[in-house]
Amino acid sequence: MKVLIIEDSRLARLELKELLQAYPQLELVGEAADVPTALKLVAAKQPDLLLLDIDLGGATAFDLLAELVFVPKIIFTTAFAEHALQAFNYPTVDYLLKPVTAERLALALAKLPLPSLANAAQATTTQTSTDQGAADQGAADQGAADQGAADQNPGDQNPADQNPGEESSASNPPERLLQADSNFFVKDGEDCYFLKISDVRWFEAIGNYSKVHLKSAAPMVYRTLASIEQRLAPGLFFRANRQQLVNLTAVVSIEPSVSGGLTLRLQCGTEVEVSRRQSAELRQQLSL
Repeated sequence: MKVLIIEDSRLARLELKELLQAYPQLELVGEAADVPTALKLVAAKQPDLLLLDIDLGGATAFDLLAELVFVPKIIFTTAFAEHALQAFNYPTVDYLLKPVTAERLALALAKLPLPSLANAAQATTTQTSTDQGAADQGAADQGAADQGAADQNPGDQNPADQNPGEESSASNPPERLLQADSNFFVKDGEDCYFLKISDVRWFEAIGNYSKVHLKSAAPMVYRTLASIEQRLAPGLFFRANRQQLVNLTAVVSIEPSVSGGLTLRLQCGTEVEVSRRQSAELRQQLSL
C-alpha cells in the first residue's frame, strides 16, 4: 500500500515517517507541505492512502480534495477537532488529533483491508497499554472527579466497551454509571470543559468520535456513541436514532413526523428525528 504524507509542519512529517517505519507493508512514496506539491505527487505516485493535515499553510485539506479526480483513503492528522464532521464526507479511515501516537496510528491502520496491518496494530496497542498502564492509573487517581463519557485517551480500553458477554476482572471493575449530577471532563484541542451530565443537550455520533452539544459549545471527544450510552444511567438520555442520543430533560415537545416516527424539539430549538423503531420504544418508555 502506497502512502503519501501531506503535512505543512516539517517536525510532524518527521514524526509520521518515524511511526510508519513499524509497517514494512506500507510504502512511503512522498511527502508534501502544500497543496500544489500534493496535487503533483498524487497524480505522479497515485497513493492508496493519504496521511493528511487540515491546515496546509494558507489552504486546507478540503481545498486539495476538491481538486482531486480520485480521492484515496484518508487518515486525517490534525490539531482541529471541529473539522471531523466535514472530514467524514470523504473516504476517511480515521481522524487523529495531534500529537499522533503509535497506538492511535496502529488502531487507524487496522481499519484498512490488510490483515498484516491489523496484527501489527494489535501488537502495538498491547505493548503501549503495558508501557502506559502505571501512568494511566496515576492520571486517573489525580484527574477530575469523574472521568466521564468523553475524556478517555484513544487507546484506553473501557470496560463499558466490552462485549456484553465479557466479565470484568476483579482488578478492572466496571465503571459506575453516570447520573445527571455526575461530573466529567472533556478536552477538545486547547479547550477544556468540566461539566455535569445534565449540561449536555445531546450527543451526536461522528465516525468514531462524538460531539457533545452544550448550551454554547460542541466539543468533540474520541468515544463512540454506543460507549457513551453504556456509561449513562437509564432514563436520562434516549437513543433517538443511530446518530443522536438526547437528554430527555432538554425536550420541550414531541410531535409526529412525516416519516411515521416522532420529532423531538429541544429547548435550544433543535429538532431531532426519532426513527420509527425508536419511536415505539419512546412511547412505551414515556407512557403511564
